[in-house]
Amino acid sequence: MTSIVIQNIIFIVLVIGFSFVAKRYGRKIKSSFKILAGIIILWFASLLSFFDQFWLQIFLLTAGVFISVAGMVSFTRELKRTDFNIDSVEKAVDSILMGVGGKTALIYLINGGKTIRSLNSLKDASFALSIPIYKNADMIGYLVLFGERPFSKFNEEKFKTELAFLKLYLENLSLKEKEAKNMSSQYLSILVHDLKKPLTAILGFSEILKEEIKNLSEEEALDLITNINKAGLEMLANLNRLNELYEIEAGRYKLKFERLNLLDEIRNSLASFSDEIEKKKINIIIDSEHGFEISADREKIRVMLCYLFSNVLKSLGENSTLRINIQEFEEKIEISIKGFTLGSGLDSVLIKSIAELHGGWISLSNGHLKLYLPKFKIEEGEENFALN
Repeated sequence: MTSIVIQNIIFIVLVIGFSFVAKRYGRKIKSSFKILAGIIILWFASLLSFFDQFWLQIFLLTAGVFISVAGMVSFTRELKRTDFNIDSVEKAVDSILMGVGGKTALIYLINGGKTIRSLNSLKDASFALSIPIYKNADMIGYLVLFGERPFSKFNEEKFKTELAFLKLYLENLSLKEKEAKNMSSQYLSILVHDLKKPLTAILGFSEILKEEIKNLSEEEALDLITNINKAGLEMLANLNRLNELYEIEAGRYKLKFERLNLLDEIRNSLASFSDEIEKKKINIIIDSEHGFEISADREKIRVMLCYLFSNVLKSLGENSTLRINIQEFEEKIEISIKGFTLGSGLDSVLIKSIAELHGGWISLSNGHLKLYLPKFKIEEGEENFALN
């Protein structure tokens, strides 16, 4: 009699305890109700000890144990899901797989027409479930789950948080795809514009050479051939610029950072245009307190400065003055050139892209160009430098 009373007290405590659990996790962890139901059934089975209901008691005991164990297994799985902090695509997919007993999954973006991400391995996956993901009324992609058994118990209501995260992920990917297409169209438009001039020159000079070859002197013919060669080199240079932009966009433009004296790099870059500067009689003034040091890739910075000063010098007339101001600005080095703005050609896009790769940027306002680059910085207690 005493043991039965103790059992009843234990069951009552368990029922009360799991009532609190069910109240706390009820909506998130529905398995808590299974455990609670199993405990109540076991309680009733223990009460049947007072009556001559042996087989009914055995049945209730068996059912209670089965329901409780099944509930505890589901409870453990769902509790892990509720403790999941969904802050990445992997965690969102893992949470869904954990909830349905799946093995692996892949995410497909419809506009991109390709598999975005495949998790784990598809080996030994016998069943699949496709879950469409919508933005308004349009399907933007879908999640495909793979497992060793059918996903008959899948319920989207249980995975609202995960599916919302995946929807946001696919929306961002779709936006990036559109931006990439727009960027490609922009580059193509710029390329067509920049190739049109040298190609027109080649066609024009070659047509003259073809029709007037008998009437041209050797010197005149040589001039035409020289102009054709220059136009061809200009086309090749534009194609090289486009290739560099492609390398940047594809993430293949690797930088090797080192300590550089910015004033020396500017002077070296201007020296490569000495003939043009001398021919136009351009006066160069560089305002700088000292040679500022930057963290940059020497080769890429020289390419950027070469394109920059090439455009600047082309825009200047004879007997002009080019004033370059260099100063420190909020942990960056500012290169300022008044009376000049970048155009819309490949040179301009490449200059901006290389500056951004170095953690800098370009500001254009009222005919005033400002280029910002990261200042060289040595971390305390370290010999290596880092970018700001």
